[in-house]
Amino acid sequence: MKEIGFDIFESQITPEAYLKELFAHTEDGVLFLSRQEAEEDFPRHYRCRMSWTEEDLPALLEEYHNMITVLSATAKEVASPDDDPEHLVSAVWELVPEEGELQIHAWRTGRVMQLEAPDLIVQNEMVRLMEALILCRFCTAQDRLYMKGEPLSKLVLVEYSSYEDEDGEKWLMAKLRTTGPQVLPVNVLVWGRDYSLQPGDLCAFLPDGSECGIKVYSSEEALLADGCSIPVPSMTVTGAFSPEDGENKEEGPYIQFTGKVLEVDSHPEADPMRYNYRLLVETAEMLFRLDLWHEGRIEVGNFLHGAAWLCGTVTKA
Repeated sequence: MKEIGFDIFESQITPEAYLKELFAHTEDGVLFLSRQEAEEDFPRHYRCRMSWTEEDLPALLEEYHNMITVLSATAKEVASPDDDPEHLVSAVWELVPEEGELQIHAWRTGRVMQLEAPDLIVQNEMVRLMEALILCRFCTAQDRLYMKGEPLSKLVLVEYSSYEDEDGEKWLMAKLRTTGPQVLPVNVLVWGRDYSLQPGDLCAFLPDGSECGIKVYSSEEALLADGCSIPVPSMTVTGAFSPEDGENKEEGPYIQFTGKVLEVDSHPEADPMRYNYRLLVETAEMLFRLDLWHEGRIEVGNFLHGAAWLCGTVTKA
């Protein structure tokens, strides 16, 4: 899989060069794209199904340059960078009447021009505008890949229920089960869902996990030598889990598990109050993504033992 991405922290690529790179990385109508956003520690990965050909590129470049000309002229019409941006909003709506990523990035590009931002910031926004234009015109389907294109977990929806956390706040929780050969329950706090899903329907998504006390081992042998007496891999649904006393208040969106690390993304400079690792973990009958803070080194093939709470967007397979 060839993947291309635009890192706002490092890249100085021009929009025209980025267009050529995206086209060159499209194979059999599929483009794997990564995005690193300013507010996120880790990149996001997407599979884009593209309908473009080399003959489409000149017209696309012409449309892009026309957009830049309009946005630049509109920005210069404003008497001061501190003026109300409503004039720019009207120009963007006329330029891009359809709502979505393209309209958002057109406004952002015009706004940094209007504010007379440094050249690198303006160029970065122009590259983002080019990317949005390409996807708007030629991307027929886009799938988010959690990590680097791994298969999603296949789970069956049993029912939705209400979960009350320790602060008394209530959340929507999906009760699910794995598809075998072991049939295991798993609960996930619902951040988003496909409203067409009915009990018994098959779901395909990757649950997000946050650690609640996890130990990292170099191998399965090291895990067992530390006194672990449960199977590897294994997964058990639990309630509000306290790593200090192991209290299990009620059934909730938590699992106690053992599992193997399949992929690692690290962020060594992360603040200790945040996570410095994002892992793809294989546990019993399920894959999930795990965010955690760990002072040591974590590598593919390491084993984990502990607890995590799960959330995610429940989507139909």
